[in-house]
Amino acid sequence: KEKWQGIFDHLRALHLIPIIRLATSAEGENWRRPEVKDAQEWANFLDSLNWVVKNRYITLFNEPNHGSEWGGEVDAKSYFEVAFEFAKKLKEKNKDFFVMLAGMDASAPSWMPGMEDEEVFLQGLTLVEGQTLQNIDGLASHSYPNPGFSGSSYASGRGTVRTYEWELSLLKELGVTKELPVFITETGWKRGDENIVAENFKIAFNQIWSPDNRVRAVTPFVFDYQGNPF
Repeated sequence: KEKWQGIFDHLRALHLIPIIRLATSAEGENWRRPEVKDAQEWANFLDSLNWVVKNRYITLFNEPNHGSEWGGEVDAKSYFEVAFEFAKKLKEKNKDFFVMLAGMDASAPSWMPGMEDEEVFLQGLTLVEGQTLQNIDGLASHSYPNPGFSGSSYASGRGTVRTYEWELSLLKELGVTKELPVFITETGWKRGDENIVAENFKIAFNQIWSPDNRVRAVTPFVFDYQGNPF
């Protein structure tokens, strides 16, 4: 608590709003799979902190359509059961928690159990009996310019900086009627000519993301990464 309160206090001084992505701990090459029974303890801890602004932005884990992010094996039903329980406990603790499902890898192939196509994975929403998105407040999207993190700023559809549009459309096809504001929590171009990367970001921010009222935040991955390809 002391560590994270210190981080929040520092963010407040800098006028920065945190989006907190939950994680477990590494087990070999995989992230340990969280469990339903973990939800209450997480809710208690997160509620014990003095947050920076009223909205307490929480993303429930990361790219679970990668097996390595979910205990070594993709399991959509398990992910949604855990995520819905976490969302429920957070909302019961404090209505100010603003909860999002994990951002997905929109370019992942269907290669089970190691990876699953995002469209197939999201169909797992229908496998959790009696659940809706009532406790989910926004869409966390990994809208990367692919292939190879090198796509055009002007491209549209899945695997582009407009991936979130495809995701919102897919959710509607799956019966989700709730209007979800978008938080692009990962995006960015492969490192190369930094002037070109800068121009790509300028186009995307000025012509695509900023004019779209559904997009509330864009947090590029990543400002300074010490290895390829970023």
